[in-house]
Amino acid sequence: TLAPLDAAARAQRNIPETIRGVLIIGVRSGSDAADKQLRAGDVIVSASGRAVATPQDVQAAVAAQRSLGRANIML
Repeated sequence: TLAPLDAAARAQRNIPETIRGVLIIGVRSGSDAADKQLRAGDVIVSASGRAVATPQDVQAAVAAQRSLGRANIML
């Protein structure tokens, strides 16, 4: 599960203002994300080589890679 990296999330998790991206707030057990050792509190700063600022940016990057038949995406 992804969330915007807003002021409240930054304060709660002590994430500096200099970090830009999307916050992972949950990872489903057994998912690809869990297998890749992503966890709640991680920040995704780019997807497929492009900076991300919203959960929708990440979702669009994943969808674009899937449409090309790729099972993985570089985060």
